[in-house]
Amino acid sequence: MSVASAWEAYRGAIAALLEPAAAEMVEDVQRSEGLVEAAVGASARLGDEVATLLEADAPVVRELAVLQLNAAAVVDLAAADYLAGLAHGSDDVPPLDEPPPVQELPASEQEQARARAALARDLEAADPILRTEPGAWPPVIIGGAPVSGGRRQLLELEAGRSLERISGDAVHAAQEVFLGGVLALALPHVLSACRTPIDDVFGNAARVVGPRLKRVALKLVHQGVRKLFAVFGSGAKQVKEQVQEWVEERLQAWGVNATRARVERWIKDDLYEIEAIETHLAAVIEDASGDAKMPAATIELVHLARRFGDHMRVLEWLVSKLRRIAPWIVTLGHVWGTIGLAAGYVAGTGFAVLSGGDYVDWRGSQSLFDLVPGVQAIVEQAC
Repeated sequence: MSVASAWEAYRGAIAALLEPAAAEMVEDVQRSEGLVEAAVGASARLGDEVATLLEADAPVVRELAVLQLNAAAVVDLAAADYLAGLAHGSDDVPPLDEPPPVQELPASEQEQARARAALARDLEAADPILRTEPGAWPPVIIGGAPVSGGRRQLLELEAGRSLERISGDAVHAAQEVFLGGVLALALPHVLSACRTPIDDVFGNAARVVGPRLKRVALKLVHQGVRKLFAVFGSGAKQVKEQVQEWVEERLQAWGVNATRARVERWIKDDLYEIEAIETHLAAVIEDASGDAKMPAATIELVHLARRFGDHMRVLEWLVSKLRRIAPWIVTLGHVWGTIGLAAGYVAGTGFAVLSGGDYVDWRGSQSLFDLVPGVQAIVEQAC
């Protein structure tokens, strides 16, 4: 099965979820849970199919696989949010000597129509990404590279621009997912997300009594978070450990005074050391014995920065879905729903910071995430 056909099967399973009225999904337990299980299975098969491409020799194929895993995770979270919104808790107040009932009242037709439309928009946005075949990506870019000036000058200029674009995109994404996500949650929940296997987190959450449709929606959130960590392959555990270290370091350094400016300085200056990379590359270009390969390298830097921008736009889209599910997932499974949410933010933080490091060629990221030849590698190979 190809990724495109697995995606088509998942879209079909989601389409089946959208058909019944909210009242049917609430009242017909067998049908609704059968539809959810079909969607979960199709989601898992899609994730497995995309993950096989992470082992490809060609970096552009691996890049596409990462983009597709993150886009598929967005769809998982969007579908989960749709399910969770099909019912509301009962307004009935139980007697004090009785446990609260687990009751659900169907959403109105208008509420369901709005939820259907929102999910449909996400499906349409993900469709071109998940239909793309490896040989058709990345798309051909016309223009964008400097066209006048000396070869050495142009390469140095584009290297500086690419470093700024990539690090800037990484910083913006990290401000959303790390500052607005990880650091906004209670530290014990974040640490539990870093230390507990993902399957255990969602298994624990699902075992706790709660509204039925929200509990089954957790299965799709689980699939989405699994895809986020699948991006790192066998290094997922090490990535969680690295994010935990960053969290503890930043809390010690910043306390409650974490700001967007501090996140930017931390990533650009402390981690990536962008100025040092620029100085190094200027010397490499100046000392190069020839310039025949420099024009092609200049063009490749333009493409590299644009591809990274695509990754960060999908990540920010993903963060918007984590924020959408937050109000209801934190009410489930005692603390386990919150820990599941934290796990999504942890994965997103790891991806924003480590992939940005990989694309600029921050040497510290290679042991955890080494997807492409980055800015430094491209320039050095041209010189």
